[in-house]
Amino acid sequence: MKLKRIIFLPLALLLLASCGNSKVSQSNNSTLSLPTFPSVELPISDDITSSSPALKTFDEVKFESSDVTYDGLPHTLEVQNAPVNTQIVYKNNGPFINAGKYDMSVTLSLQGYQTTTLNASLTITKATLTGITFKDQTFEYDGLPHAIQITGVLPENSSVSYSSNVLDITNSATEIGSYLITATIKNPNYEDTVLTATLTIRANDENRVMKVSGDTLFFQNALDENKFYAYNFSDQEIVRISGDKISDIITLENNQVAYTSNALLFGSIKTASYITTSKTVEIETIHSANAQYLQHENANVYYYAINGLTNANSGIYKVVLSNDEPSVTLLSSGKANYLQLDKTNNRLYFADGANGNKLSYINTNSLNQQRILLRDEKINNLLLDNGSLYYCVNNMLGDYLEKYTINSGNIRKLTIDAGTNLQIIDGKVYYVNVDILTSNYVGKGIYMVNANPSSDNNNMGTQVVDGGELGACSLSSHNGKLYYYDVNEYKLIEYTISSGTIKNLLDKFVKPVDPTPLSTGGKLEMYHNTLYYLDLYDGKTLHTYNIETKLNVRVTSNKVEDFSIIGDILYVNMVSYLVNNDLYYTDLKQPGELQFVNKFSAKEVCSDGEYIYYVEENAAGVNTAIHKAEMDGSNDEIIYDKGATNLRVVENILYFIDESSIHAFNLSTKMDSKLDSIHTDTFDTDGTYLYYRDMYGLAYANKRLSRCDLDGDNKVKMVEGNTDPVSIKYYNEYIYYYSDITINGNQYNGLYRVKSDLNDSTTKILILLCDNTYYAKTFVVSDEYIFFLNYSTAILGDSYIYEIDLSTFEPKKIA
Repeated sequence: MKLKRIIFLPLALLLLASCGNSKVSQSNNSTLSLPTFPSVELPISDDITSSSPALKTFDEVKFESSDVTYDGLPHTLEVQNAPVNTQIVYKNNGPFINAGKYDMSVTLSLQGYQTTTLNASLTITKATLTGITFKDQTFEYDGLPHAIQITGVLPENSSVSYSSNVLDITNSATEIGSYLITATIKNPNYEDTVLTATLTIRANDENRVMKVSGDTLFFQNALDENKFYAYNFSDQEIVRISGDKISDIITLENNQVAYTSNALLFGSIKTASYITTSKTVEIETIHSANAQYLQHENANVYYYAINGLTNANSGIYKVVLSNDEPSVTLLSSGKANYLQLDKTNNRLYFADGANGNKLSYINTNSLNQQRILLRDEKINNLLLDNGSLYYCVNNMLGDYLEKYTINSGNIRKLTIDAGTNLQIIDGKVYYVNVDILTSNYVGKGIYMVNANPSSDNNNMGTQVVDGGELGACSLSSHNGKLYYYDVNEYKLIEYTISSGTIKNLLDKFVKPVDPTPLSTGGKLEMYHNTLYYLDLYDGKTLHTYNIETKLNVRVTSNKVEDFSIIGDILYVNMVSYLVNNDLYYTDLKQPGELQFVNKFSAKEVCSDGEYIYYVEENAAGVNTAIHKAEMDGSNDEIIYDKGATNLRVVENILYFIDESSIHAFNLSTKMDSKLDSIHTDTFDTDGTYLYYRDMYGLAYANKRLSRCDLDGDNKVKMVEGNTDPVSIKYYNEYIYYYSDITINGNQYNGLYRVKSDLNDSTTKILILLCDNTYYAKTFVVSDEYIFFLNYSTAILGDSYIYEIDLSTFEPKKIA
């Protein structure tokens, strides 16, 4: 190839060549025009060549990928070995802190170098979480949920989820058992961490009483919430007696015991008899009191202690039963524990709670006695046997067992260890050794010591039964056999002393399914965040359910026919002795034992804040009259001498239903008037209107929800058509009602609500469709929930308590 050479003439020649037709710029900003010439291409000889210098590359520069473990610090990639003055431009180089893969690049520029872009990746790998522990924990059963959780400081943005090997249990459990809990910790900067631990709920640290009578062992079943059971040795039947919470059992006739049934506000003394022919147990309430440490002289004379919050509200009592009301006398004021009856000397021995639980006694035949100190030592677990007292001394240097011989006053130290549930068998004291465990009732085993030493014994007792890792508790005895709980899975052990053989009486026990009770007359009321209700599965006793803590508490041990909450006062119509229905009350702000009001079997108690009004019911269960009384029941009088229902008080007017009509009774003038043209059997009021089940048409066969003024005027048909509001509640500008009508497969039966000012029936809201599953006639409303008792008649529904979340309308069984 031939290269061409371009020749440029000297500037002078160019100027001369163009002087004929061009102008040269002069001074004073005149313009000099220069001629233009075309370039001239000339041939270049083959021996002439041309080249530019080659650009360098960044071969020594390094920009390399890297892996680091998350440490919470910023990280990036940087260029290494770049020449001086290199222009370095990074793209997406952070710095980065969180785990992940980050692709980045860098562009290098320098004169004499080819511009170059390099790529690399920074990978921050997840770290391993440390410093977090998840430990096994054991809790005593108390009816409350218990949970185990991880401990340690979690990094920011961590989440923890829990699960278990038991359906519907995450990390919280209430019932007795062992639960394997898994904690899964997730964090975007750490590997998932999975930890496991065991949550154990064991029966609570309390003394479960048991007693053999005849051929039957009566006991609290730790495998069924400490409910009262009987085990007959002959037929080997295990029978649930009741849901009674028991503190004492004493033997009466063969296969019969008396026991104390305790509750929050009102307890009782009952008898239980095992009937061998039917393999059932019959219960009878013989006296009403929150009794403890029960003793009996014969079938009609009993002794017991009441231990209130103060000594002034406490005492030792004697009750003589008769066909009429029991005769109750106070033998001595003040707290008392571990009563033991000495029939020979007509004495009651006890630990005097009014004097530091020191061993004392009183006479059984005198009233309002001063207590006589017998031993100037704090004692517990007192037992009287064959003229001697056996007990545990609470000594600062260590608890120990001691014997006091009544006639001689002789004192003998039996052991240097502490014991509970003392039993005397063949000249030996058997006991649960509680020196080894930090517990008042559970010990490492059953121990034995000589009951008649000739001198003080400064040694421990001899172990008879090893209680294992978890221990033993609740010792009783009969005919050369010991009965106790092995706390490991709460086996009920029968131990034969002569042979050393062990038998678990609950080996094949299966918790029974409660049959649906046939009781009727359930009721619900709210007091702040606590639901009060009649438990049909527990003999229609009064219970409470706290909607925050989920704690269920038995309030009475006796059957309750009706109750009302008026402000802070709870009124209870209760079977208090045999078949007597009496009215009691207590202040819920400072609840104490229920106080007696009257014997008129008062139901549907309401109040105007100054007086109470109630319906009296006769022995046949028929309403006979309306009464007025002071809030404490005094100055009682009949103000309406016919039966009535549905009592409501509004501005000095008592509204009620009599013979399917709403009556307005003026409490000042005692004048009664009947609201015109209303036929109904239920209503409620907001203080401005009456909302009622409007029964109309031929034979009043048609039903609807209606509203009227307090004087019966301005009637409004609120909801009609496929509606029968058999129960109605006003709450916070809504009318809630249960509609019970059988049309087209019960598709309209359910719980509804409408605005209280409703005039258009199309705006009713279905809360719960019952559809032969739920029967919500008995319900109560709170801000967030509706609670209802699921039964309609004696055979429909399961009679459990359900809650409906008003945000989701989902029902849930709670009690």
